[in-house]
Amino acid sequence: MDMITIEREDDWFVITDEESGVTTQGETKLEALLMLADALAGYEDADEDLLATALDVFVPDPETEELAAGLSGDEYDPPDVSEDEVARQREAALWLAKSHKSTNYSDPHRFGTLRAFIYGQTHNIPFSQLEDLAANGYWAVFDAIATGTRNKGGLTEQLGVDEGLITDAVQELKMQELIAEATDGSLYAAQRAVGVGPYVIEDEHVIDWREDYDHTLARDLSDHELPVSVDDGVFVERMGSGYGWYHDPESYKPPVADEVIMTREEAEESNANPCPRCFPESEYGQKFNVTDLGGGTTKYVPKSSEGAIEEEEGSGE
Repeated sequence: MDMITIEREDDWFVITDEESGVTTQGETKLEALLMLADALAGYEDADEDLLATALDVFVPDPETEELAAGLSGDEYDPPDVSEDEVARQREAALWLAKSHKSTNYSDPHRFGTLRAFIYGQTHNIPFSQLEDLAANGYWAVFDAIATGTRNKGGLTEQLGVDEGLITDAVQELKMQELIAEATDGSLYAAQRAVGVGPYVIEDEHVIDWREDYDHTLARDLSDHELPVSVDDGVFVERMGSGYGWYHDPESYKPPVADEVIMTREEAEESNANPCPRCFPESEYGQKFNVTDLGGGTTKYVPKSSEGAIEEEEGSGE
């Protein structure tokens, strides 16, 4: 008979699968059980059991959903859940078990945020990043901006923290493309941060590039109107009220279509820098070591610094 034992050692619950000898630990019994499930999946070089568990936990039971739909007179449409979504849900279960002591999920707004992350409406922002933002107090700053607080002074007063934390949080949230700054200095949620139910950021709290800036957005053009080479134009990233990197349309497709269309000359006149991956021979591009991490993510390490920049790239680059 297979047995699993859990023993309390100081502040940890040590859990062991007696048959395989696999041992791990957690701060709670729930975390220990989830960690053992993850460890066993790795030990057996398979994760089918965890995927099945994630399906059972996160995906509504079809019979129950069909019954509920029938009682309300609606037609039931079974959910189409991919393995990628299930794997993300599994990651969320493990992360939630680890983070429950530092994050208050009794707040419906906070729990809604987590659900938005689980169901993939945040452009693959990893849970580890959410954990870091929450631990630093930066996620509270994002929440405040996404619900209507427009300036640093208001954030300082509302959250009761010092100006230095707000400045650092705003800078980091801009870098992560979670917020953007309008021409008048007002802070808004960035378009890419908008989720769907149950966590929806109201339109009035999302930056409106058309209202605040005079330029052509990639999303306003049909496919045949978009540039296909540098001679036709480049895709320029927005960075608050300024511009970030510009990209070669031959190897880059806008991930969120909020990029601006400019000539390369206009981009450089606007102080935009060439993407080191698109333009590795440029003076700016030669300042970075570029590594493809797979999954649409590229790591940029400044050659003169130990700091690294990881950016989700367009599907074509």
